[in-house]
Amino acid sequence: MKDKIYLEGLLFPGRHGVLPEEQTYSQNFRLDVELCLDLRPAGKKDELHLTVNYQEAYRVVEEVVGQRSFLLLEALAEAVAERLLSFFPLVRRVKVRVEKPGAPLPGYFERVGVEIARYRKVKPAKALVGLGSNLGDRLQNLKAALSALGRTPGIKLEKVAPLYRSAPWGKTDQPDFFNTVALISTFLSPFGLLASLLEIEKELGRRRENEERWGPRPIDLDLLLYEDLAVETEELVLPHPRLTERAFVVVPLADLMPELKLPNGKGAREWADKLEQEQEIERVEGYGWERD
Repeated sequence: MKDKIYLEGLLFPGRHGVLPEEQTYSQNFRLDVELCLDLRPAGKKDELHLTVNYQEAYRVVEEVVGQRSFLLLEALAEAVAERLLSFFPLVRRVKVRVEKPGAPLPGYFERVGVEIARYRKVKPAKALVGLGSNLGDRLQNLKAALSALGRTPGIKLEKVAPLYRSAPWGKTDQPDFFNTVALISTFLSPFGLLASLLEIEKELGRRRENEERWGPRPIDLDLLLYEDLAVETEELVLPHPRLTERAFVVVPLADLMPELKLPNGKGAREWADKLEQEQEIERVEGYGWERD
């Protein structure tokens, strides 16, 4: 594949090296990163979620270099490549070059470093999306959202949990919610997937800028889990920070994946049974949901 996004001359401090002082005191490392992916969808539609946001790629590399410590440049390069492939499912091949300007060599040198190339096994990421609605035709809103998910490029709808009715969360003077959870496979990055979810909400009439927190809404789409990825940015936190607090998320999730280990270390089925005793939630029958 000839299409690529590249970041050259990235300079980050880190503690990497075999000498004790290199593990104690930081020094600069220079990195070049090349991400190979099909850029035609983004080129034709001019939409960011169909490509790699190089600001996010920059932050991923910065995090690996600055927050971890390695003895070898080979290990650092491997960690950067692995993290980039994990974080950006659209990327098929990544090349990472790491240089160590302050390497402890006995004489003059211009450059010393390593360069590796790694390929992705062609396999989409698995993600869980929570869906809710308490305005208008709640059932139709959820069906429309699921249909839109299934039509989104780079997303395949794998399985949908049963339908539940739950009491409102946070602000109680509003209608009950209909809720479910969907398992999807996707080649979109977590941020690309989030952008797609927000776009679907907008298409279905939600206006986040006009809402009060925890207020009523025609549709709510939350990215709950994306493989075992942990992300903490202003735009996105994974796993979803309130995932284990909410019966309307955990109970349908447990129907889909009862053995799933939740972020709190508990099994989904075990934790769902606990939350069902503490919060108001009931399975909804008779709407033909099971036949869809």
